Amino acid sequence: MSILSYNFSIQGQSHKERNTVCQDSSLAYIHGAWHMLAVADGVGSCAHSDEASKVAIEAVRRFTDSAFPLRGNDDDYLALVRTAAHYAANALDKYVFKNNGKPEDFQTTLALALYNGRDVYYANAGDSGILAMDDNGCYHILSTQQDTEYGEVIPLSSRSFEVGKADFCAAAVLCMTDGLLEWCCPVSLKKHKFKVNVPRVSIIAPDKIWFGEEESDDKMMESISANAQELLAGFSTRVFSDDHYDETYGDLSEKNLRDDLSVAAAVNTDVLFESVQWESPAKKTALESFQEHYESLCSLYPTRAVDMLREDIKSCNPDISEEALDEVINSIITPKVDKNTQEEPPLNIVVGCPDEIDTDDTDIEEYSAPPVPDDVLRPIIDFSNDDEIETKPTDTVTENQDDKTEEVTTSAIAVEDIPAIEARSGSAAVIDNKKKAAAKTGTMKSIIRRYFSSSEKRNKKQSKDQ
Repeated sequence: MSILSYNFSIQGQSHKERNTVCQDSSLAYIHGAWHMLAVADGVGSCAHSDEASKVAIEAVRRFTDSAFPLRGNDDDYLALVRTAAHYAANALDKYVFKNNGKPEDFQTTLALALYNGRDVYYANAGDSGILAMDDNGCYHILSTQQDTEYGEVIPLSSRSFEVGKADFCAAAVLCMTDGLLEWCCPVSLKKHKFKVNVPRVSIIAPDKIWFGEEESDDKMMESISANAQELLAGFSTRVFSDDHYDETYGDLSEKNLRDDLSVAAAVNTDVLFESVQWESPAKKTALESFQEHYESLCSLYPTRAVDMLREDIKSCNPDISEEALDEVINSIITPKVDKNTQEEPPLNIVVGCPDEIDTDDTDIEEYSAPPVPDDVLRPIIDFSNDDEIETKPTDTVTENQDDKTEEVTTSAIAVEDIPAIEARSGSAAVIDNKKKAAAKTGTMKSIIRRYFSSSEKRNKKQSKDQ
């Protein structure tokens, strides 16, 4: 098995313009048959975020080298990546204390993955992430970006780690910081069959690794790394230019491309598959594109999303009037109502009444359930000696059979009389604003329950007599 890996961190265009150092760090460390990949993105608002990312990456390397299990299993490797993240957070705390710093000035994210050419174990803290391609050539997003509801990143120091293992055999693993991750996994593909934009991610892991005539070796990986850095650096300069669309890679106006960009990648060159799976999404209208752009803005800048959308639309359409602009924005931000969804009717305050009951306020009709068939009850109920059963007076039912009026207690009724009994489905009450009406009836279930209760009493009495 041949596993090749590389990593890089490049200064973003926005940092170059502000003369700010690169705040990212990355790692591709080999330990025997395993490769430990890691990227750390220093939080830009922190004074010493560049130092924080370096401390975290170095801590991961030290811990991997010193605590790697000799003959591990799934639990051991999951514990390794989890503990490596904790070790990095502890190392950062010690560094801050040693330098008399403030913890809020040393914040970073951390995404790491342990790969042996087949299995992937990963841990993530913050908005960086991990992708992996299975042995059928399909890319998957393994981790989720960790942000607050206000779009603020949850840093390594929070120790809120996502830890897991890929449930497939992996042919490639890629760790990326947020700027590159969000470009390779855009919001526009959220509902698409393939969540990862393969043409873009192929800059980092091109098809020639598996299908090229050239032998895959470390020299090839160096060439791939250099080419990826050159392309990404060029893309960052086109974000705000008129030339922000590329025939191969699509829209280049993603502002995060101007941020520092880091990658740590490892591939198994011996995996055999037909091709990398990918289908281009259908071409969208300008309105649909702005709707997806608005969703992306909401996830990143929820409080300023509408204002930023307005600026972006106006920059693309400088001649648009304010009235037309407001109309377009309203059509984008107003949630769509499903035509198939109908408003539910208001609930009637009815207790125990079937739908067929007329619940008009002025006229309450009692509902009578159809009689229960004889063959349902007779095989299981036998009241041959009902006269011997002692029962308490209960609701009585008056019947008129052969011009004779007879009262029978419901708790000791003979089975032959069941079909003639009027059965209610339940107690019904309709509550009006000024009056209350109630229909008080016995339920068929309660009647049957009484029959069984009487039968049990009779059997017990017979047993005592014997």
